[in-house]
Amino acid sequence: MISEWCYFNKAIEEDECDTLVSYLEANYEYQDSTIGFGENNKVDQEFRNCKIAWIHPYKEQKVVNLLWYYANRANRDHFNFDLKYINEIQFTKYEGDVVFPGKYNWHHDVDWITPGCFHRKLSLSFILSDGYEGGEFEFDSGVPQLPPEALQKGSIIAFPSFFIHRVAPVTSGIRHSIVTWVEGPKWR
Repeated sequence: MISEWCYFNKAIEEDECDTLVSYLEANYEYQDSTIGFGENNKVDQEFRNCKIAWIHPYKEQKVVNLLWYYANRANRDHFNFDLKYINEIQFTKYEGDVVFPGKYNWHHDVDWITPGCFHRKLSLSFILSDGYEGGEFEFDSGVPQLPPEALQKGSIIAFPSFFIHRVAPVTSGIRHSIVTWVEGPKWR
């Protein structure tokens, strides 16, 4: 039986998180977030309201190495999935607002429809900030929720990509994170 999820508390120090956020904001341009895959990809701020930037994996080898290290630890100790590589790395900014909060409603990370040889198997969420209200990372019913220490600045959460999850509305402050998906041969 696989674990529901695992986390690594304080995978990097808080000051390293601040440095990373500053670096990424200075070197990458945010764009509107989308939902869906392939031709069905669209902007829907009622469902997902955040800004994203795609991190270049060849330029940011330190980030890739950190994520790959924790993905492999999580997989070895909890999941035992057939993993091959990290495909994309997303830097995300959720801005707090009472009327139109940053959020990402219930979803999963696997594209079941588009043909291809690989599926997302393991999702990682790397928390880079604190001082915001709301913005909890939550799983749908039936999956135990994460303890508070899993959501601390510098922590990394790993879970099967098919689990339904969300980022609850951020009502104040700014929530920064890095998200990535480790792919492997299609689910069977």
